[in-house]
Amino acid sequence: MSMSLRAAAVLAVLALPVPALCAAPLRTLVELEAKGADDSAEYRESLEAALCAAYPGLVALRREAGSEPLAAESARRDCGLALSVNVAEAGDLQSVSWSYTSNLTEEALLASGAFEKPRPGASDLAASFWTEIAEALPKIAAALPERLITVAGRPGTRVEGLGDPFVLPPEGLAEIRLALPASLRWRSSAVAAVDQEGQNLFRPGDRLELPYEPLPRWRLDLGLYGLSYLELRAGLFRGRRSYASLSIAELFAGVSLRDYSGPPPKPPLAAIGSSIQLGLGGGWYFMPPESRLRAYAELAASLRMDFEASGLGLGDATAMGISPSLGAEWGLSRKGKIYLEIGALVRPLALGESELPLARLGWRSFL
Repeated sequence: MSMSLRAAAVLAVLALPVPALCAAPLRTLVELEAKGADDSAEYRESLEAALCAAYPGLVALRREAGSEPLAAESARRDCGLALSVNVAEAGDLQSVSWSYTSNLTEEALLASGAFEKPRPGASDLAASFWTEIAEALPKIAAALPERLITVAGRPGTRVEGLGDPFVLPPEGLAEIRLALPASLRWRSSAVAAVDQEGQNLFRPGDRLELPYEPLPRWRLDLGLYGLSYLELRAGLFRGRRSYASLSIAELFAGVSLRDYSGPPPKPPLAAIGSSIQLGLGGGWYFMPPESRLRAYAELAASLRMDFEASGLGLGDATAMGISPSLGAEWGLSRKGKIYLEIGALVRPLALGESELPLARLGWRSFL
């Protein structure tokens, strides 16, 4: 845009009353056809400068190349208003016809007009050539439906993506002024709740109900300890990522996954024992609860108890163990996921005794 056009636009804005300077954003699709103009780009820039001076909240978008109807392109590009201007030669004069339309109102045509003026110079283009079109804009913008949406949810929920970030007040309702219609991606977060996100096409008067999903308090595991024995685990979450766990594994009947490719004698398919193992530990998730795939680290202490003739008792020095592990869980739903863990079982009271690697595989439910 030339310096003269910029200066004219600034002076026009400064001359407006204060309320006009606070105009709400208005996306407007501008179509200009200037037949016979020496410099159509200068016509376009001066028109946009005049419109922005008349309505500072204007967001002017130029028509894309192609044969798509003006109304269709306006709706596709989330414009609340469309302006079509045609400039044609009429002898020594230039004939201008214009119309404002909108897809937000029942009547698509909001205003139209026509005028003739002598061929303008650069100063006339910036100062007065588009006066009739520019002066109609504030009244048309004021007649459009209020560009507000209502956001409802839990009090204290923080919302991002709908203009400036905001927090829902105690009543759980907020009215937000936006440049509508618009397709916006939003994200909400609340205390002790899973973060939510989505994308909506908003129109004036729409209401967005923010979903609320409390964080799970428990996780229950049913799986295979060492890929052989049945194990049950229960975990209690402490916040969004940390948890404490309690486990019990039966070590008396399982499936042996040892190598069967060697020479005879073949190892038995069944794994037989006479113990149960109790575990107590804790862990930390590296990813937030919203992730479908979550990795975590866990450290647990275990105690093996043997079935003896006199009853259930502690085993030898190999009974106590410490098990560090890394795991990952995946699922399409946040209520249930498959998990796999790889770690080791170190027995500190029995030097040199350890199980490496030690794997776990199973199904995890969240409550």
